[in-house]
Amino acid sequence: MPVLNHAMCYLTENHREFQVYSCQDFYLNPLAYATTLRYMRSMGIRTIVIIGPLNQNYSMDPKLYEGLEVYAMDFNEEVIGIPSVFQSVGLCNRKEFHTQMVETLLAQGRGPILTVNAVRFLVNGWQDSYGIAVNNPKSMTEDFFLFGKNLSEYAAELFRQGKCRTFLSHNDRIAIGMISGLLERGIRVPEDIQVIGYNDSEYADYTAVPLTSVRSPAERHTLQALEHLVKGTPLPPVLFSPLEVVQRKSSYPFE
Repeated sequence: MPVLNHAMCYLTENHREFQVYSCQDFYLNPLAYATTLRYMRSMGIRTIVIIGPLNQNYSMDPKLYEGLEVYAMDFNEEVIGIPSVFQSVGLCNRKEFHTQMVETLLAQGRGPILTVNAVRFLVNGWQDSYGIAVNNPKSMTEDFFLFGKNLSEYAAELFRQGKCRTFLSHNDRIAIGMISGLLERGIRVPEDIQVIGYNDSEYADYTAVPLTSVRSPAERHTLQALEHLVKGTPLPPVLFSPLEVVQRKSSYPFE
């Protein structure tokens, strides 16, 4: 996770001690988040920066946050609102952005679209004519590259039926696995199926076909929070930065 690596490097360079806790179980087990916060408090930790996107499984019980200074840097406001328990939250126009992206792809004749439910739920008024959404990976610990590679078989079949011209992912690793699998099956990227990832990962430039990806502001927001904690730089209660597409060769340009 590049944003985590950059955060760790920043804290190390500024001679700050830190601990990292994985959130991989929070999506399946709502109690895991509360248990982790209690454990962190018992370890004497009082300042917490949450990097991953928050969802409905994260408890917003104010009692859980007593004595803690918490910053949430990739926040899904539409899911749970903005509670007062956070010192600052980082927001982006995720729903508006994905709705506009899908509309643009369809207008460019780049539909139908194959995606995952995590993306479909971000698109206002998704219609069956837009394409097909499949289930998300079952766990954050699943091999996302392999998930995408396995899904490429379905994508290739849909393409031959005229039912897929774009794969739109919520994760770069899944998108890279899709590119690998499509190429192995003789499907050209982007001429047959274009592939778009999410997070603009450090390895997006180095795939077999360089990956077009959506850049999230989570990294920028996280570094702003760390600068506030380390140097006292002012930090507003709400940070907002729009998503943006980083164009590479796995897709055609957006007009």
